[in-house]
Amino acid sequence: MGLRWPGRRSSFGLTATVSASSPLTATLASDHGPTSPRSGNSSATRQVNCWPSLLTQCGSMRRASQRRSTQPARNAISSSHDSTKDESGMLALVPEILEVERYRQAAETVVGRSIAEVSAPDAWFLKRGLGPDEVVAALTGRAVTAVRRRGKLLMLDTDGPVLGLRFGMTGRLVVDGGMPIVGLEYGPERTDPGWRRFGLTFDGGGSLAMDDARRLGGIELWPDEAALGPDALAITRRQLASALSGVRAPIKAVLLDQHRIAGIGNLLADEVLWRAGIDPARAAGTLDDDEVTRLQRTIRRVLPQLMARGGSHTGDLQVARERGAVCPRDGTPLERRTIGGRTTYSCPAHQR
Repeated sequence: MGLRWPGRRSSFGLTATVSASSPLTATLASDHGPTSPRSGNSSATRQVNCWPSLLTQCGSMRRASQRRSTQPARNAISSSHDSTKDESGMLALVPEILEVERYRQAAETVVGRSIAEVSAPDAWFLKRGLGPDEVVAALTGRAVTAVRRRGKLLMLDTDGPVLGLRFGMTGRLVVDGGMPIVGLEYGPERTDPGWRRFGLTFDGGGSLAMDDARRLGGIELWPDEAALGPDALAITRRQLASALSGVRAPIKAVLLDQHRIAGIGNLLADEVLWRAGIDPARAAGTLDDDEVTRLQRTIRRVLPQLMARGGSHTGDLQVARERGAVCPRDGTPLERRTIGGRTTYSCPAHQR
């Protein structure tokens, strides 16, 4: 899909391209509450299922227009000229680990502040049985002591409970009125006060809030960190080997499983497997010692490099994520499949 430049963003708020039986489709149908514009009865599932082919067409048109733009080409991933500048107001596709890390960095400014007011206008957005009155009572008057992240989960430690923020596909963090990420591929191109799902106002001024047009994220207290696997940005070889050992599921599905490895989404999974030369459909448990080592080193190398570039959507495979494209490495026509419920691009020549 490539980068989305200001002025070229689509207003389609659609799902990723998936098959009608995809787990993502089932999640969309069940996760919306009764007040959601996409819920109410089983027709919501059918409505979501009819979009994939249209979204694929829209994505292809968007990618084609981006390649025709005058934006200078990016350097190869191994280049020493990758930017490390922290550019606020970046654009992204969906909040994967790198985007949530950007949110964490922006939220560091609220550490040490005391919460004067809590706004929770959307009860559906509060998860695990949490209610508006409960979250207001639990956080009002508390001081933020630290900001942490594990995978795609952002956490604010206070001198009381831990506040957990999950961003789904369209959640955007707003800190002191500014957005570290201003646009997401599957969210609207505009902002709307009605999309403010949760907010904190601090003593002496300033705020932290979460906008989510499609309500795919959520807020919780005391999030279950133990349910998440090791963080992908810091995963060790031993941890990766443990996550893969004896698993018959496709390696890509394992990388996407947040209980096994926290933080990797669809774009990053395709990118690291393409770089490591591993077929995403291979059973995870069939990787030998050398392949596990190569994959772990690829994850640890590529994620920081893409973070410096601007996010999960800046990988070298990204420009070829469309029908009929060829491998940027060897020119072989790419294979397009659905693996782990997600659209997958891989090279049949060098990924084994």
